[in-house]
Amino acid sequence: MTIKIPSIKAWFLSRIPVQSRLTLNRHTVYILPTQEGIIFAAILLLMLAGAINYNNSLLFISTFFFISIAIYSMYQTQQNLLNIQVSKGNCQPVHAGNNALFPLQLKQTQQDCKYSIALSLQQTTHITDIPFEHSITITLPYPAEKRGYLSLPKVTISSNYPLGLFRAWSYIYLDQSCLVYPAPNKHYAVTHHDLSHTTEGLAGLEAGSDEFATLRTYQLGDNLHHVHWKSVAKQQKMFTKQYYNTQSKQIWINWNSYPNLSIEEKLSAMTAALLYAEQHGLQYGLQLPNKTIMINQGFSHLHACLKVLALY
Repeated sequence: MTIKIPSIKAWFLSRIPVQSRLTLNRHTVYILPTQEGIIFAAILLLMLAGAINYNNSLLFISTFFFISIAIYSMYQTQQNLLNIQVSKGNCQPVHAGNNALFPLQLKQTQQDCKYSIALSLQQTTHITDIPFEHSITITLPYPAEKRGYLSLPKVTISSNYPLGLFRAWSYIYLDQSCLVYPAPNKHYAVTHHDLSHTTEGLAGLEAGSDEFATLRTYQLGDNLHHVHWKSVAKQQKMFTKQYYNTQSKQIWINWNSYPNLSIEEKLSAMTAALLYAEQHGLQYGLQLPNKTIMINQGFSHLHACLKVLALY
């Protein structure tokens, strides 16, 4: 029978629950001497040995004076992390292949300032101070490699203030996640012709429809109701107002329009089509094997479509 012995790291992490907000306390803040602190301790031992060997009162006083400074530094280093409140912010969706940006809000809950507070996520470290009665927001980037929900990994908060002889740290686990859209497939050129079937074809500009687009020179037979009379009043040429036909801009982005692609390639191609349709003012709907989103447009509609693709 094999007995599993939990690692020190697992023991650390088991003491920190996942939550939306946490306040650092003595049970979750750890402290150890830094490399400089170890060297400083070795020097103090040599000084103490010399003071004992030569029975030098001045050397005794100096040694115990520096020992008291080190002990006070250890106390201040831990105090600098205690009672810091860390809470999550709103994480905006990103496309796969970009960095997800996780905002964290830091606030001190005691009547003092916090100095040289470092937040580390992988190879990224941000160092900041927390002023009295203020809160600050630190945004940590993290690579978003796959679509779906990306949870915030372990964040390390630490400080070696004031003298750098000791390092106090704690681990932060927040129930914060970022929605990652599929990456747009740049290998597929997106045009009006590629976007599945339209309701009435992409008719483009028409004289006299729904949405004003531009002016063109008057041609014999144009409807006089569409003549731009202001230019006539200014003794300029006669122009006819042109409009977009909004009905002609309704399109469907269909799963079955990409038969020779894998699932991930289809999702990437449909993402590119959605972005193209939104950027060009088209009204669009989304058809997947298990879900259909009716034709609409706008940022909230684009988000709804991209979310469906991200979680497919």
